[in-house]
Amino acid sequence: MRIVVDENILAVDDYFSSAGELIKLPGRQITNQVLLDADALLVRSVTPVDEDLLKNTRVRFVGSATSGVDHVDLDCLKQHKIKFCDAQGCNAAAVVDYFFSAVALLRKQHQLPELPETFGVVGAGNVGGLLVRKLLELGCEVRINDPLLNAAQKSALKGAEFCNLERTMGADVVSLHVPLTRSGPHKTSRLLNRENLGRLAPGTILINTSRGEVICGTGLAELLSVRDDVFAVLDVWENEPLVGADLVSKAQLATPHIAGYSLEAKNRATATLAAELGKFFDMTPSPPSDTVLTDKAVDVAVTSLLANDDSWATEVLLSVLPLNELDAGFRELVSAKRGPAAFDSMRRELASRREFSSHRVSAEKLTEEQGRVLGCLGFQID
Repeated sequence: MRIVVDENILAVDDYFSSAGELIKLPGRQITNQVLLDADALLVRSVTPVDEDLLKNTRVRFVGSATSGVDHVDLDCLKQHKIKFCDAQGCNAAAVVDYFFSAVALLRKQHQLPELPETFGVVGAGNVGGLLVRKLLELGCEVRINDPLLNAAQKSALKGAEFCNLERTMGADVVSLHVPLTRSGPHKTSRLLNRENLGRLAPGTILINTSRGEVICGTGLAELLSVRDDVFAVLDVWENEPLVGADLVSKAQLATPHIAGYSLEAKNRATATLAAELGKFFDMTPSPPSDTVLTDKAVDVAVTSLLANDDSWATEVLLSVLPLNELDAGFRELVSAKRGPAAFDSMRRELASRREFSSHRVSAEKLTEEQGRVLGCLGFQID
């Protein structure tokens, strides 16, 4: 069997070495010609999978190591009876870690409360649902806008308020976790447009870790040009990897689509693809080597934390995920016009990031409440 795979998918040799011949390429260099004799294709979000890519090939299986699937023409795959699987939910913890780190950083920069009073979550699937559960456990007021949730899903998020988009966007922090859909009654392309962006209240933190096209980029840039009381945290961009410098310069925090990047998330995604490919081709995937992911916890070095010091959480979170440094590096990349290759390179550098759950904090330095909060966020308390 011949498998064409994006070389940046974690541990493909470990998981697929026994499956057949591996052809590893940068995702943007996977072409129709490469696939002519391939049986399976494994991609990330940078490879558009459509009729032009797959025509006249013998590909029978496509796997995407991503949660979003807007880069895949699902109708095309269905028409050609090609099996498809993705990795929905595998990056949920990493994205939620990013969310809390971003709020912590803005709190530090603008002397905001440790946790704002209200949180609006637009889209409460795998990622948004996990965020909602953590916010509720922390005792926060949460508003959800997700018209696609069924009764059972709403019941699992008991304690949150389910409301329309306008009320959800009235929260102190608004976080977007929707798939990108360009048609239908619940399309999300330009879900946040000039009109509803203009109604954001003073002091609102707007966080987008879903897809760039969910927000009207020009509308947001115009808003941020005339209002310094709206704080935009943007990890995703229209027309990636060609990122608009104007919006980057106006965002309070800007990063290169890395919210869901972590060693744990990538390992879960590859394992998911390996299991599905094994089922489809009736084979047993290779077990991962011990070097793929270690269970050893990473100790967090922090100073003594005082009960009356309200910056303690910021210190811990930014020591694990230094978004201020990533923001500075990304702005330099964009201002220097270094292009798509540099964008991809910066993302690769985050491949070894570890999630909160792989970090350990000594209980001796924590108050009971601090231990409870960090435990809720996923840290190991020893």
